[in-house]
Amino acid sequence: MSNTSIYGIWSSMIQRCSNPNDPAWMRYGGRGIVVCDAWRSFEGFFADVGERPKGMSLDRIDPNGNYEPSNCRWATTTQQRINQRRVADAASFVAVYRAHAALDELFGS
Repeated sequence: MSNTSIYGIWSSMIQRCSNPNDPAWMRYGGRGIVVCDAWRSFEGFFADVGERPKGMSLDRIDPNGNYEPSNCRWATTTQQRINQRRVADAASFVAVYRAHAALDELFGS
């Protein structure tokens, strides 16, 4: 099954949660998101989630929670967008900081 879509989904989940060299690690394992013990094996994962339904992807119900049966579901892209955590990126933070600093200079603190 290592050539299947579901195996790729499982493998990517494991990597982003456990491999600091994975490009997505900071958003997952780096934040403390882990894969439950049962899902560390492909067989355990597949027994719980089955084949991926067409047009769906694996979604964590609580975006700050772990990969485990009670926190995962198959979801549409729309469902995932609604459910994603909101994070201000660093560039936005810097822009707001500079704007506040400029206002402080103009009007005083």
